Amino acid sequence: MKAFTDKFIYKYKLSFIIYKILIQTLTMELNK
Repeated sequence: MKAFTDKFIYKYKLSFIIYKILIQTLTMELNK
């Protein structure tokens, strides 16, 4: 169960980082 939770948290963090990068890129494109 612990391993499953760790994997879930890892995936969630990864998705969050990718999401943040995407938003930053979009913001930069719009501000050009």
